[in-house]
Amino acid sequence: MRYRLASLGAAVAVAGSVIACAPAAASAQSDAGASAAPPRQCEPLKNGTVCITLLQSPQRIRVTYNKTGGSAVTARVGYRSNQTSTVKWDSTWYTVFAGQSITRTWNVSYPCDRKWIGALQINDGRTFETAGADC
Repeated sequence: MRYRLASLGAAVAVAGSVIACAPAAASAQSDAGASAAPPRQCEPLKNGTVCITLLQSPQRIRVTYNKTGGSAVTARVGYRSNQTSTVKWDSTWYTVFAGQSITRTWNVSYPCDRKWIGALQINDGRTFETAGADC
């Protein structure tokens, strides 16, 4: 597993999964060759959007926060299933400015008998969640 932080051209590799903090336009990723878009749910916020995507082959969960306006915030992303209230949070907090995003991908297998919810936590205690995505 690897962590990748991409902000202002800097990248850091650490044991774990993939994390990216980059300008929102640069964070767009395509699933070229895929016949159908992977399951995805987004929640519009006042100054951005938080999304969860269920990637397949191999199974992974990706949560992205795109900040589109307002002042900088310190935030982290996570996910949970609709069968629990406990969120699996990324342990790293990021300062995100308008035009930047946080993307975290967890290399986990997810059962398709439940919905998966993306979460955003701001360090002032506010939490936002997406609707549930399912297989």
